[in-house]
Amino acid sequence: MQEGEPGEEILILDKGLATASVEGTFVGEIQAGEIFGALSVMSNSARATTIIAKEPCECTAFSHDDFRALLRVHPELLRKFMSDLARVLRDVNSAVSRASNSTWKSLF
Repeated sequence: MQEGEPGEEILILDKGLATASVEGTFVGEIQAGEIFGALSVMSNSARATTIIAKEPCECTAFSHDDFRALLRVHPELLRKFMSDLARVLRDVNSAVSRASNSTWKSLF
């Protein structure tokens, strides 16, 4: 998955391990069982993150409508989705903070 591409599917990583980066800066890992790609699909915007497999991966892909239907049938997935989303936001915030501190320190 490449940042800037249209977000057409929400994915669940069934098997494997992947890394997430924004503008070339590592922001976290995606592990088996985690949901990713949802922000662009839910907001109808381009992908904000690049995802690269670190090892062979298997994913299940859902369209926006299929994902919403899945959440209606399995509401416990909503809690998992929100937990994964919160973790991603925390990881991105940490990466931005590290990058900002690094850039600021390099000025002196």
